[in-house]
Amino acid sequence: MNFLLRSWKMGLVSMLLVSAGLIAEGRAPAAPVQLNIVTFNLKWFGLGGSMDGSPAEEKRNATLKKFIQEKVMPADVISFQEVVDVPRLASILPTGWKCSSYQRQNPIHQYVVLCYSNQYDLRLVDYDNNNTIEAVASDPERSRPAVRMNLTTKQGRALLTIVGVHLKAYPEESETRESQSEKIADDLDRNNSRLPILITGDFNTYPTSQNGRDEDDLDILLEGLNQGTHQFKLAAHNEYTYRSGSRKSKFDHFYISGNIKAIDTPDAFDVCSQKTNGKDFFDIKYYNKNVSDHCPVKIKVQL
Repeated sequence: MNFLLRSWKMGLVSMLLVSAGLIAEGRAPAAPVQLNIVTFNLKWFGLGGSMDGSPAEEKRNATLKKFIQEKVMPADVISFQEVVDVPRLASILPTGWKCSSYQRQNPIHQYVVLCYSNQYDLRLVDYDNNNTIEAVASDPERSRPAVRMNLTTKQGRALLTIVGVHLKAYPEESETRESQSEKIADDLDRNNSRLPILITGDFNTYPTSQNGRDEDDLDILLEGLNQGTHQFKLAAHNEYTYRSGSRKSKFDHFYISGNIKAIDTPDAFDVCSQKTNGKDFFDIKYYNKNVSDHCPVKIKVQL
């Protein structure tokens, strides 16, 4: 009994000393943070939804702004894809939001863009002087690099590393997507911080029946990401995230690593999966014309 009592007292004293040390250093235990993170492909935004379009043909600003306000918010970070006119994003986002992307000479490059609310900041990782994983872009002008940054509080507390992607399209490009996942893993291996990592975007994933391989793209990409030191898992969902007329696919996902807890299953906007048409944003013809051919997908996580 005396031994148990002494052990208990020693443990209590240790806890008090640790707490006193934290207070002395001005470091209270970090409170949990919940984040709403979204991925959203805007289908040639800035060219009216078509590769052959023009800035004058881009008429979606008002409907996209309304859709984001009503159907996407609340959100803390949005990973956008297929943004040709990056400055134009400001016109469809809530007041105070900011965005980070990169530069290309190609006038119709489909940019990957990370945007964030005024509650947070995005900063460069410690091991690179820019925000991109350039090796992911197989063609420097046409292909998309991954955009990789640290999300921080306004006070500078780093919360997680977020990676926005738009991987190579088409079923027959599965091996290219696999290589892209391995290049992301190589880059993140340079990250010595203990920050959790979230990778999201349009992965252009196809099942075995379409990619001509023995595994679904989702599993192939997971194996590629896990070749590095950071071990990922897929935050799985079973919803369609792409729909153009009657064609449906599951392209948009979240891979997470480290101390991230998915509060809910990722949720895609309903119109991509619904069997019957509704009105306005729930009418697929209206949606395809005025919003996109992808549905936004949201995940709530806790750190």
